[in-house]
Amino acid sequence: MKEQIIFVTNHTPIEITLLGRVIGARAVNQQVSVHNFQYFLNALEQAYPNGELSVRASLEEAQQSEDGTDDPASISTLGLTTSVEKALVTSGVTTLDQLTAMTAKDVVKVKGIAAAGVQEIEKQLAANNLTLKEANNE
Repeated sequence: MKEQIIFVTNHTPIEITLLGRVIGARAVNQQVSVHNFQYFLNALEQAYPNGELSVRASLEEAQQSEDGTDDPASISTLGLTTSVEKALVTSGVTTLDQLTAMTAKDVVKVKGIAAAGVQEIEKQLAANNLTLKEANNE
């Protein structure tokens, strides 16, 4: 079977190994050679169901992702501390859209994030002209 080049993006601050391929921390469109793309993709989805890794089968798709025209912006672009980012990713929050749809109360409910983590998130969002959702007074 012929090898195929795919492009893998790691949305986490940690190096990940999948089926013997090492994906660097915060790698963007890292080239990986695979014999069976579908097998690799299935293994990726089982090992990382929260979207920690994303795969593109062609350079054109990878470049679209890099331009921001395809995938939503990752929370890794905020420059959060490793512990805060890991807590968010583990809870399924991987994009800025998901994060900005949360209130401060929602963020505190995430396991591993306390008030200081919320302040860090708010500071980093503000630096990017973004905010958390305002809480409704009910």
